[in-house]
Amino acid sequence: MKFVQLSLTIDADSKAMNIEQQFMNNKLYVQDAKDVPDVGDAAYYGGSGMRIGAGLHSIVKDKGVMLNVMVGLGLGDADDQRHIEIERSLAKKVIEKL
Repeated sequence: MKFVQLSLTIDADSKAMNIEQQFMNNKLYVQDAKDVPDVGDAAYYGGSGMRIGAGLHSIVKDKGVMLNVMVGLGLGDADDQRHIEIERSLAKKVIEKL
């Protein structure tokens, strides 16, 4: 299965925690989160596959946005570096449009 999933969370819609708190809280629950440089104010990669925390997660503080991008490259494709490159590229395109 190949897919792209994108989600945006904005401070205006966040009732319990602002996006910065959510970003840091979410990262606590991701095993082996890898920091990803040059994407928004901060970003991390939570691995590939259909699991909680998978994909690239970024925060853009001045826009009040948390961005999550996940791609599926086909069943059994666990090439993390390829996932990171594609998700980083997509995230940067979205951030440019904010």
